[in-house]
Amino acid sequence: MRTGLVRVNPPMTALDDSTRKSQMLIGESSLYSAASAASRSGAVSILLAGPDEQYWRQFRDSFQYQGVEFASVGSGRGAIDLLRRSAFDLMVLDDRLPDIPGMAVLTEARRLGEMPVIVITTGGPLAQSRGFDLGADDVIGCGLTATELAWRAETVLRRTRPGDNLYQTGEPYNLILNRATEEAFVRGAPLRLTATEFAILRLLLEHRGVVLSADAVSQAVWRHETYGSPNFVQAQISRLRAKLKHAGAAGLIATIRGAGYVIR
Repeated sequence: MRTGLVRVNPPMTALDDSTRKSQMLIGESSLYSAASAASRSGAVSILLAGPDEQYWRQFRDSFQYQGVEFASVGSGRGAIDLLRRSAFDLMVLDDRLPDIPGMAVLTEARRLGEMPVIVITTGGPLAQSRGFDLGADDVIGCGLTATELAWRAETVLRRTRPGDNLYQTGEPYNLILNRATEEAFVRGAPLRLTATEFAILRLLLEHRGVVLSADAVSQAVWRHETYGSPNFVQAQISRLRAKLKHAGAAGLIATIRGAGYVIR
């Protein structure tokens, strides 16, 4: 898995090598013991509740937020049992459960605490509205890709875990960005950026692996202001690239012709 948002955690010695390698916890008894170990070690723990294991596998493969342990369970009662016995930092809940309604799981999650919950629903606007009424942090349709869902989940974690402020890339770029101090470093050396350049770099790191169009960058950085045109965005990214190249991180930002910009 590529390095994205990084947290410095203690070694996860409580989990065996095969569990850490797969980042998937199988079987409800193993789910509970491993999730508890993750909580004790300081890692971020995410509960995936729903029957579509292939979708969860794609979700895990797309996830960029580091220091994460995933627990997956296919039934609503199994999810409730885990929620009652162990603490999670986020639950992604598919309402297509084989035993009880997904909204019943959401209701129990809210009774137990303030853990963020993202709900995947097969229903229309009324179902989505009900999910928000019951306390979901986000409610999405079942057509969303696993990659897009991972993006949303990472956004929720960044909002709810404000101590997670570091973004880091590995070789060959060795870039670290600290969003709390608004500092960036390449191989330990400070990278001097303007506020706009920092905002663009942060945006691309936050959505790592996702191609962002010039319009998306413009909306995020300049809030629809007129000077955030595609040509202006291109010029700003060119300046940012020049500084990255000078620092030894040439090629960090890729251009996808006709689509936009991305950090892999």
